[in-house]
Amino acid sequence: MQGDSNEYIDIYDNNVSYYIRCEHLARYIYASEQIRKRKIKCVLDAACGSGYGSYELAKYAEEVISIDQKPIYNQYKKANIKFFASDLNKNNWVDSLPADARLDAAICFETLEHINNPESFLVEISKIIKKKGLLFISVPDGNFEKVDKNENILNPFHLHSFSEEDIKNIIEKCGFSVIRTLYQPVSSAIYRNEARALRDLKAEKNLALKMWPSTKNIHYYARLYAWPDENKGQSYSIMLMCEKN
Repeated sequence: MQGDSNEYIDIYDNNVSYYIRCEHLARYIYASEQIRKRKIKCVLDAACGSGYGSYELAKYAEEVISIDQKPIYNQYKKANIKFFASDLNKNNWVDSLPADARLDAAICFETLEHINNPESFLVEISKIIKKKGLLFISVPDGNFEKVDKNENILNPFHLHSFSEEDIKNIIEKCGFSVIRTLYQPVSSAIYRNEARALRDLKAEKNLALKMWPSTKNIHYYARLYAWPDENKGQSYSIMLMCEKN
């Protein structure tokens, strides 16, 4: 996740809430299902992190181009995943990709809030994605972003806060049309309720760890608890499926 170690999430890392991991995984499963249905060949996974998402995408895409500052974990490496190291905050990050790269789809989950200039970043993607190509984006809903009395973002890793209107305007300005707006209200609600329960019980975090389902079944629970749909509820994140104009 663009080099922010404290926000770097892997689906098998028990230091992160099980339900947050389900949310992150469910987005990639949803995108991979769209790739399967549309028989998409070449996909960019921007800010791929540990690589679990690239691994999901590679189940159906012929080629996945993964990019981040650190290499993906060994357990997620596959023959059709090509990793390129680059800092997405650098203006020339796209130069690290193959010169002939032409994308059928691009993934950018929970990343734009970390990027110095989100518009410039999306413009670069628009240059290498084919017309009618898909763009999947998710960002935290700015309504849940904690700020101080001067409206400064308190999360030290977030440079921006987006309302749903904000992010849609940016996407459309960069040459894409939003074709689907999705949310993950169930997992967000469970995560908040879990935090409240632990406070009420004055319990240690390891109590939650004992109660979480097995990570062996996380793909099932990602679909059960965190599948993206059009019911907004109290969803922490906004997920958009977009098309290149």
